[in-house]
Amino acid sequence: MGWLDLAEDITSFYSYTQFERPPAQFNDIYSDRSFDTDSDGFYDYFAIDVGVNVSKPGYYRISGSLYNSSGYYVDSVSNYTTLDAGNQTVRLRINGPRIWQSYTNDTFDLRYLSLYAADWSELDYRYYAYTTNQYNYTDFRPPAVFMPGVSDYGADENSNGLYDYLVIEKQINVTTAGNYERTGIS
Repeated sequence: MGWLDLAEDITSFYSYTQFERPPAQFNDIYSDRSFDTDSDGFYDYFAIDVGVNVSKPGYYRISGSLYNSSGYYVDSVSNYTTLDAGNQTVRLRINGPRIWQSYTNDTFDLRYLSLYAADWSELDYRYYAYTTNQYNYTDFRPPAVFMPGVSDYGADENSNGLYDYLVIEKQINVTTAGNYERTGIS
């Protein structure tokens, strides 16, 4: 099937400033810092503060993804909040264990930063938004870590002289109480 017609008309000149602006948009002001909320000497999380210029107060969602300096995905973060008119700051919190699991001693990049209205329409977007200060993963404490070494033995539950199970034991140092699941492949 071929072209039916081709129009070469040109519209009048319009500036983007002649159109109504979105009810909120990024103002490209960012900062980051780490937090030790339980005073144990390890950071529990770090936060990236994202600047938003709001012309219409309302409910908004800001979300983005964090990558380490080598370009590997670390975590996704979101904040759902009500914002007043004017320049506002929205905090995105990145959990410390996710930083620890990245094994990164360097900066992090906030990418795919999106601003959504209450109806989920995207108002603003930054493919690459911000590079954080440098962090060392060892400054963040995971909630639990494996200890060195392993022990194993055969278990004969029915006393027939043959093992019914191979039992593998691995010690875990838990720094934050909670429910954990341990899995392994033998």
